[in-house]
Amino acid sequence: MKRTAFGSVILLAAYLLSSCGDIELTNSKIENKIKRTPDRSEFKPFVDLSYIDAREMNLSNVDLSGAYLEYAYMSNANLTGANLDGASFQGAFLADADMSFARMTNVNLYNADLADSNLTDANLSGANLSVAGLVGTNFAGANLSGANLFMADMRIVNLTNANLRGANLSGADLRGANLSGADLRGAILTDASLDGANLTDAKISVP
Repeated sequence: MKRTAFGSVILLAAYLLSSCGDIELTNSKIENKIKRTPDRSEFKPFVDLSYIDAREMNLSNVDLSGAYLEYAYMSNANLTGANLDGASFQGAFLADADMSFARMTNVNLYNADLADSNLTDANLSGANLSVAGLVGTNFAGANLSGANLFMADMRIVNLTNANLRGANLSGADLRGANLSGADLRGAILTDASLDGANLTDAKISVP
């Protein structure tokens, strides 16, 4: 009986050591995936590049329509004029990125960080920006019609002459935002914070 118990202990110890090796290997794969920096040639429609490190990359005019870049690190990236229609950037870090003139219809930016990024004249019609971090983001002249901005942090955001027709801004924090000349007709502003916001010449529907 003692020999049998001792043998069981040896087998259990060997199994645990083997499991630890598997865990270390799995963690290593995840770490490598997060840190990987792809070549520009890998940025294609419908590709899965989640968790990549593309900080400061020049991706101007690239076609990433329908692509997955969830939780990607893309701060200071140049995405000017890029086609991002239907792409998913859920949880991505895009602070200080330049996405001016980009095509971003129906893009998923749920919980993404776009603080101080440039989306001047970008087309974000139907985009999902709910719970996104948009502090100081520049949306001047952008098309955000029908976009979902529920509970988004939009403090001191620039929405000058932006199209927000039919957008959902319920619960959004718009304190200090510049909404001069913005089109807010049909927009939902329930529980939105507008303290200190500039609404000069903004178009707002009156029920």
